[in-house]
Amino acid sequence: MNGNAQRIVATAILAMLAWLVADQRGLRGEVRQIHSDIADLRERMARLEGRVDTLVEIFTEREAER
Repeated sequence: MNGNAQRIVATAILAMLAWLVADQRGLRGEVRQIHSDIADLRERMARLEGRVDTLVEIFTEREAER
C-alpha cells in the first residue's frame, strides 16, 4: 500500500474505534439505569409483599373468629 492508502485505513480504523468507545459508554449508562430500575422494583415488591402478608393475617384472624 502506498502512504495515502495507509492513512485512509488508519483513519477509518480510528473512527471505528471512537464509535465503539462512544457506543460502549452509552451501553454502560443504560446498564446503570437498568440496575437502578431493578433496585426500585425490588423495593416496591418488598413493600407489596409486606402489605399482602398483613392482609393475609387480617383475613386469617377474621376466619378464626368465625
